[in-house]
Amino acid sequence: MKKKRKPPAKLCGANKTDGSGKCKQPAGWGTGTGRGRCKKHGGNTRAHKVKAQREAAEEAVAVYGLPIEIDPTDALLEEVWRSSGIVRYLDQVIRAKTPDELAAKPSLVIWHLQERRHYVAVSVAAIRAGIEAKRVALAERHGVMCAQVIRAVFEEKGIADDADVPAMVRRHLTSIDGGKA
Repeated sequence: MKKKRKPPAKLCGANKTDGSGKCKQPAGWGTGTGRGRCKKHGGNTRAHKVKAQREAAEEAVAVYGLPIEIDPTDALLEEVWRSSGIVRYLDQVIRAKTPDELAAKPSLVIWHLQERRHYVAVSVAAIRAGIEAKRVALAERHGVMCAQVIRAVFEEKGIADDADVPAMVRRHLTSIDGGKA
């Protein structure tokens, strides 16, 4: 079995001042950044250091993501949805495989089982946290606010007491939800 070759280390690559080719020093040699030009070819300038810091930050964001302020209820609900999506995807992948293919790659089945356990755990946590009840209460508050706004607009126009208004409002609100009200 052949060993995989490591990709060559990044080099400074700047043109040598004597014209004898490219600098063979490691990228960022003597700069403390490990990136870009070496100290002999401008790697210690402020601009190069700032660029190296920005690149390192971009790589960290790509790997670890940025911290996001989120309500714990929303975070838990997002995790339920994310886990649901992963489980459904793995269900499809596993259904498309033959038993022999699955036996050859048991890691797929193991991952599926682990993700299903996680899905159940976050779903139970969401139920215990009363997320669905909170969502219903929030929807009810939004409904009350919408009703107050509609009533205020109709009162301002002087049509709030018109007998046709309640039926008209109901017809338009139910049309938004495809008639499911």
